Parts: sequence; C-alpha cells; structure tokens
Amino acid sequence: MNSTNPAAGDVTTIDLTMTPEDATVHDTLCALQAPSGMQRVSDLITAVGGRTARGSAFNPMEVKRVTERLLAAGHATRDNQGRVQATWPHAAERFRSMMLDTVRGTAWFDAWRKLNDFDRAYSLGFQEEEQLAAAMRLVLFGGRKLSHVRRLGELAYSFTHLWVGALQKAVLQPFDSALFGSLEPPLQTDLAQRLMTLLSGFSEVGVRPLEDWLLRAHADPISASLVTASLRLRLSETLLFRDQAEKARAMCANVSGASVNLHLSLFNIAEGQWSAGATEFELAAKQAVLDLGRRKHLVSPSISWLYVMALLSQTTPAAWSKARKFVVSEAGLSPAKAAPGKRDADPYSYWGVWIDAIDQRMGDAPKTAQRFC
Repeated sequence: MNSTNPAAGDVTTIDLTMTPEDATVHDTLCALQAPSGMQRVSDLITAVGGRTARGSAFNPMEVKRVTERLLAAGHATRDNQGRVQATWPHAAERFRSMMLDTVRGTAWFDAWRKLNDFDRAYSLGFQEEEQLAAAMRLVLFGGRKLSHVRRLGELAYSFTHLWVGALQKAVLQPFDSALFGSLEPPLQTDLAQRLMTLLSGFSEVGVRPLEDWLLRAHADPISASLVTASLRLRLSETLLFRDQAEKARAMCANVSGASVNLHLSLFNIAEGQWSAGATEFELAAKQAVLDLGRRKHLVSPSISWLYVMALLSQTTPAAWSKARKFVVSEAGLSPAKAAPGKRDADPYSYWGVWIDAIDQRMGDAPKTAQRFC
C-alpha cells in the first residue's frame, strides 16, 4: 500500500533538479529520521543495496557530495555536530510512504538490522531520545513484529531512561492509524497497553487518537479481540471523562474481577453517589487486595482520585482523615513521614497536592492556594 499523498514520493518528485543518486541518499536520511553522520548514511545505503549512477557502492565521500546538493536545495539540514537529516514535513511523509509499502519497509528494516547486528549485539549506543525514537519507528513500522520490539528492549539496558519518552514520540507524535494498523495484532495490543497505562486519563491530548483507534477496534467484531479486558477498563475511563457514562459502563460488560467493581463504584461516584459509591469502592478494594496481592495501587490514580473526592464531600473529619490515609498510601509514604507538618511528600507531585489540600482543609497546614494554581 502506498500513500496517496503526492508529497510522499522520493525527492525527485518534488524537485526536478534532483537525481536518482540524490533520491537514494534522501530516502536513506528519511529512513534514519534522526541526525546522522556520513559514515552511517553510507553504511545503511550499502546494507540496503544502493548504488551510485556509475554502479559503484556509496562511500562517505560520495554521500557527502550528494548531501551538499540536498542541503543547498533545502531538502536536508545539518546540526551543530555536522550530522544531517532530511527536512520535514517531506521527510515524515516519505518515511510513512516507505513503511506502508510492505516490501520497501521490510527492506529498510532488514538493512538497519544488518547494519546494527541487531540479533547478536550486546547493546545499541543511543545517547539521545530522538535517536532511540527513530530506531523504534523503523523497528515498529518496518519490522512490525512484537519480537523485534522486545529485542530492542533487551538492548535498552544502557538507555532505559530514554525508553518511555522515545516510545511516546515513536507512536504518538503523531499517531498514524494506517501505520499502527499495519502492525501484527500482538504488537498493537502490547503498545496500546503500555501507552494507555502511561497516559490515558491524565489529560494527555496526544493519546486521544490512540484511544479513538481502540474504540473503533472494539466496535468491530473482526478486531475486537485486540482490546483486552485491561484495555477495556482504561477505555471505560476515557469514555467517562468524555461524559459518556453509559458507554463507559457498557465497556465494562463481561469483564470480571474486583478491578471492574472498583471502576463501577467510581462511576457511581462520578454520577453523584458520593457516600454509596465510596462504600462500594471500599468493599471492592478488599476483594482486589486478595485478587492482586497488594494493598495499594489497585486502580489507576487517573480515576482513583474520585474516591478521595467522595470522602472529602462528606461533612465529618473522620471521612477526611480516611481520604488522607488513602492518599498517603498511594503516594508510597509511611504515616510517620507524611504526618501533618512534615515535608517528606513533594507538594507538587500527583498525590502530594492532595495531601496538602487535605491538610489545609483540616487546619493542619497554612492556607496556601498558590500551590493549586
């Protein structure tokens, strides 16, 4: 499948002064995406089987000669380290077109795989999030298999701090439904699970296209199996916060276990059943502790804050104290360290803000509204 966007062709389709050699180097830059040196560009061209007009292999000097033409014509840019990359937005359109062409996308992935000794390497030397995100896109949309992504994860021991940000960039910035739809189903489910757990429910607008894709997949009998029970619970939160309470409840249908009961109790709270919903949540939490084998983090903080609100809506200090105890536990603090007046809880962290708000309400902390602005 090729993109219908005319701007997705190789560089000769948008600039008649460019040659097939220019197109070869430019396509390689588009495949690499991130800033790259002449040697790396030359090595990838060799791995994919590219040749000069004379029929010889590209070398760094040949790449430099062609790159200077691309730079002069505005089809590439150079960073302060002397590395080059293809100019956007054509670079993104060209990468998309190449990846949607299954044969071409696989060829680029196989070349990159060979260049990096992907199956046997001990590590990949990424030092920048942009470089890792670029590699992820090629592995995802060129390789299209969960096993390849897991292999990349095995090589990530030295750059695990870059993984989450790179994954978000690779899949969500921007999210492309056609590219995502080209992945094998187990990989689609795995990526959706990771990203929905990280972002859904936290007012992250970047995840909305993925949520919409999953909602469509769930509504289609052919692809409904991609949306696991845990994903359905995350999507139920999405629907609740989109003010679609009935659809949120319907998304939970046929999902069993304490987790779904926790969600349903929180839905009741969201609809104004403060006291009854809080009681239902506490009963469901007792069962969830047995089912999950832990006493906290039974449900995502993106929705569990509704339980805290339900307790704070009540008029008794005992309910407020119960809310504080729950928040302190979710924040991972001991009661001693989180006692009123202690500053062990970061007041600007997710649960730290709640602790401070409750303390102010109970008169155990000075009124400082600025912390909530």
